[in-house]
Amino acid sequence: EAFSHWFSTLPFRAAWQAMIVDAVHPPLYYLLLRPWLVLAGGSEFALRFPSAAVGVLTVALALRAGRRWLGASAGRWAALLLALNPFHVWYSQEARMYAMLGLLSLATLLAFWWALHCRRFWAWVALAGISALAYVTHYFALYLPLVQFIFLLATFRRTHRMIVRWTLTQGLAALPFAGWLVTLYTLGGGTFGIGWIRKPCLADLLRTLWSFGLAYDGRLTLLVVVGLVIWCGLLLWGLWRGRFAQGVRRLLALAFVLPPMVTFLLSLRRPTYVDRFFIGSLLPFLLLVGAGLAGLPRPIGWAAGLTLCSLGLWGVIRFQIDPLFTKEDWRGVATYIEANERPGDGLALRHLQYVIPFRYYYRGVL
Repeated sequence: EAFSHWFSTLPFRAAWQAMIVDAVHPPLYYLLLRPWLVLAGGSEFALRFPSAAVGVLTVALALRAGRRWLGASAGRWAALLLALNPFHVWYSQEARMYAMLGLLSLATLLAFWWALHCRRFWAWVALAGISALAYVTHYFALYLPLVQFIFLLATFRRTHRMIVRWTLTQGLAALPFAGWLVTLYTLGGGTFGIGWIRKPCLADLLRTLWSFGLAYDGRLTLLVVVGLVIWCGLLLWGLWRGRFAQGVRRLLALAFVLPPMVTFLLSLRRPTYVDRFFIGSLLPFLLLVGAGLAGLPRPIGWAAGLTLCSLGLWGVIRFQIDPLFTKEDWRGVATYIEANERPGDGLALRHLQYVIPFRYYYRGVL
């Protein structure tokens, strides 16, 4: 969050150079945050409000996608589970790009499905536009065209006539991201400070599922085991017995499984496996679970659904009361700097060199 504020409040030239040097994330989120902070001010509320607004829009889009793909009952369950999902709520309260990545990932899948089925020009234009925004929001959005390509291969008999049109659409969508890559290459950017990510083990796949369903805290209790059993059971039931529109079952399954599995395998050589990078897979996961709940007899479905909602709500409440979820005291640091800085002495700037690992100073950015 400190990086988000810093990139969004520096003079534009210095901020752009800093984004290029760092390059851990594409620049769209920071560029959108800049004009917002000019209008709304630099308060914590203003800084985090875009993520909260995007999180609410994601719930609405999940309801729309669920009703269109799975039916009214499954759509309502999926939207309710998302609204109370600790993983979603956490990143909808944080001044980072992950909530935006979740929204754009679901919107891209929905646009892709519409383009295949309505076969109208505007649907392909929408797919290109939404995909372009996703690709310059986070690098892990690049899993979306991989999911779509494998889906097209798996349904080749039915969709083979769409492959050329889809390829042209993806080429158009990739232009802004290609411009970003060219900028990094020509200006010598891209330190990519991800050396802190450790090599994953098989247990990390389970931890990701744990994070998706419950508030992950590392303590494997009986409640966690019961919750995970319910989540996994409903996921499998939804895949097996859920009612889906044409092709949706396969599309959601690919979007849920492919990003973490491929990243896990690649991370055995170059670690990049971090749960929050897979927030785009959270929405397909919850839609599949919603299909499972809708496919159960009503009393059993209501009991299972309310149990999952209760577990989710308890996880959200724990963010406020459990010390394990307490974030670093950046507010205290900022208050101390503001209280002790004298005009012109540069105290805040000197403190930031210790508070945040700004690798930009020695590159002559500031």
